[in-house]
This record gives sequence, structure tokens and C-alpha cells, in this order.
Amino acid sequence: MLQSEIMKARAADARRSTLLPAVLLAAAVFLTASCSAPDSEVVFEGAVPDAAPTTLPAAAPDTASPSSAPSTSATEPSLIESPGTTPTTTRPPVTTRLPVTDITRAAPERELDLLTMQVAVNGPSGESVTIFGPRTEQIELYAAEGEFISQPTWSPDGRFVAWSRISAEGAEVAVGRVGGGPVRSFEAPFGVYYMQWRPDGRALGLLGSPDPGRVALAILDLDRETVTPMNASSSYYFHWSPEGNEMITHLGLTGLELLDPATGESSPLGAEAPAGVGFQAASWTPEGRSILYVRPADQEGELRQDELVIHDLDTGEIEVVGAGAGFFNFSLSPDGKSVAYSTRNRGAATVMRVVELATGRAEEIDAPGVFAWQWSPDSRKILLLGIGAAAVTVCVYEEGDITYYQSIVPTDTFLSNYLIFWGQYDLSHTLWAPDSSGFVYAAVDRDSNYVFFQPLDEERPILIGPGSMAAFSPAPAA
Repeated sequence: MLQSEIMKARAADARRSTLLPAVLLAAAVFLTASCSAPDSEVVFEGAVPDAAPTTLPAAAPDTASPSSAPSTSATEPSLIESPGTTPTTTRPPVTTRLPVTDITRAAPERELDLLTMQVAVNGPSGESVTIFGPRTEQIELYAAEGEFISQPTWSPDGRFVAWSRISAEGAEVAVGRVGGGPVRSFEAPFGVYYMQWRPDGRALGLLGSPDPGRVALAILDLDRETVTPMNASSSYYFHWSPEGNEMITHLGLTGLELLDPATGESSPLGAEAPAGVGFQAASWTPEGRSILYVRPADQEGELRQDELVIHDLDTGEIEVVGAGAGFFNFSLSPDGKSVAYSTRNRGAATVMRVVELATGRAEEIDAPGVFAWQWSPDSRKILLLGIGAAAVTVCVYEEGDITYYQSIVPTDTFLSNYLIFWGQYDLSHTLWAPDSSGFVYAAVDRDSNYVFFQPLDEERPILIGPGSMAAFSPAPAA
């Protein structure tokens, strides 16, 4: 079965150049359709995701772009420029195609010096984990022919990266020190397709599918070198508490539970069960006393309303942050002072707001196609990724203004394995540089997978190198 998973993952990667525009638009339909049905959600399930052939419909208007900008072409946008080439100005930034034989010339050393922190990059076909950093530093942590390597995930202190390995011999989780050295491997009870470090960096929560239609959680304790299965459900989302002694879990549309990872015991949160409510992962507030989640609202009307709330575990008090109909995405700012949330419903534009928790003041963001976003580490900006015409729009919101960058066709890995589940990945992976100066993403250019860094003050992105997914280190490596 593990060999079959590898074959499926390789096959999906081989089809990426012809399927990505179709997969992108199919994802847009899937995301909106899955939100409106009371008993449907986007879930972690099954084995390594595999893209299915999809007929590309007629391109829709690029609603996430300024009305004055030309519509995005169905042709994959090129991200790679010749050194010294000036981008055209019809839609900033638009770049010039570079022959694939000259690809390495697109990343001169002076450009990679703009990286302010290290970036973990998954190989273009899931064959390696490599660290790129300032001064063109490059460290290949692991590469193995015949294995499927995925999910590189930074430790909170930036000293280690963990990743999933699937080979004909079995499934493992590997942990490597960023500066190089021996890699520690731990046998896993399933092929791991998501992991999240405990805040102290001494354990990881692992998700995988031990049986068809089931998603299970296991805890990897690095001190004891043990992997302990916890529980399972038809879908599974979780978040470690800041102190690491509890997890909040969202299981199979049945409700929220507090899980003690030391004993495996769980108990209902005590809130109204959010059965049928559309959202993915609940999350802890930074101080560790409250939890953010979605529950049914006490409202009547043609369209069922739900509400986003903050639940104080000490007092039991529940504060309503916002309400809406459809599928909720939400995220706390790193400083804990604001919440961004959106609702998506079939046939309607996304509604997105930022709420200041101390005052309740809400500001609406004009981004009708947005489906994933992330706060910058300084809590001042939000990276917005939206559905455009056969491409993903990329822009940054700050203090009422939106700056647009190059639209992209994300790699199959970035889209299918990460962006569709961004409510979970937002809790464990950062696209932003720690100093909030720019962000990374993985995109297709000239039918190949590459990783790019987009500085906020530059029109064009900078090529880092080949890769299917990338994430910044959250902290300087010791």
C-alpha cells in the first residue's frame, strides 16, 4: 500500500503541467460548494492527495484584481525573468519568460541575499528537503531516490526540520538539524501527511490515515523516542495549547474536544456542539486561556447563520466576534489583538473582515475571491491568496490598502496539500519572512515546479530554486 501511495504521488506530480489550471478552478468550485452544505466540509482524509483530470471551464472574471487590470490569461503566468530585464507595466509585476536552459541565471547571488531567514524547500517531485538561506547558503538535509518525502515542518526555535518519509519499507518521520548532521528517523503507524510541533519543540502531533475513511492522530515524543497513537475520526483538525499540555481537536463534524496528549484522554469542550458548522481547525489564543471556533448562531432566516466566538476556558464566557453564512476561515493575529475571518457561500463572493478584539471595531477587506491568507509576524499585514481566472491572485493587505503582485499557478503540492487545508496549515507553517519583509510560495513556470520569494518592496519575485513547497523558519537557527 505504501508503494501505491508513492506511485500515486509521482503520477500527480507528472501531470501537474497540464492539470494545474483545471485543478485550480476545480478547487474554487470545491471550496465554495463544500461550504454551503450543512453536512459537508473540507477534510483531511485518505492517502497522499492525487489530482483528478478536470475539464477546464471558461475563464471567470478575475474578481480579486483591480477592475482596471487586464484579465489573467489562461496561459500559465511566467515568474522567471532574465537578469536586468525590466518587467512590462500592464499589470505589476508582469515578468518575462526565460528559456528553461537559462533558468539558473534568474537567481544571481545578490538576489538570494535578500532572503532574511532560512527557507525549507520540498523537492520539485517530493524527493528531497533543502534549506536555502541568506548569502546563498544551501543545505540538503535529505534526499533519497525511490522515497516520497513531504511535509517539511520547522521546529518553533528554527533549529530542526521534521518531514514525512514513505518508502517500500514503510512510513517514517525524520528529524534533521538545520546545520546538518545525522537524521533521526521514527517509525510511524501510517503515512504522515500533516505534522505540528509542540510549542516547546520536544514533540510533534502527526496526522495520517491508518484505514480508508479514517484520520488518526499520533504523538511523536522526541525525548522518549516513542510514537503513541491517540484517537481517530472521519476528519481531524487540531492545535497544541501554548503550554503544550493540551490539544483542541475538531473531529468528524461532531464537536470540539480537549485532548490530554500525555494520557490520550479527551473531554468535550462544553460548548454547543458545532455539528454541521463549516470550518476546519479551532485555535488557541496566545495566552492559552481561550479558544477560537465557530458555532451555530441563534438566528432564523432563509440562510443559516453561524458565529465565530472566543471561549474563555477559565470563566466559561463566550464572546461573539462575527457572524455569517457559509464556510468560515479565521485566524488570530500573532499579537492576539485582532481576528481576520471570512465566509464563503455557493454563488456569492467571499466576505472578509478584520476585527479589533479590544474595541470590536470591524473593517471589511475588499477581496471577493480570497480563499486563504496569513497574518505577517508583525501583525500589520495579511497575505491574501484568491481565485482568479486560471491563476491564484497574490496581494497584501495593510491598513486599508491592498498591493497586488504577480498572479501564480501554484504547484500541485502547494494547492492540493496545503492551500485547501490552510485553516490547519496556518497554525504550523509560515509563508512570511520573520521580519515581515516578504513571503514565499511555490509555483509552476515553464512546466516545472519552483519556489519564489516576493519582497514587499519589489515588483517581481526572486527565484529561490526548484521546489514544490516552501516555508520560512519562524526563528533564527541557534
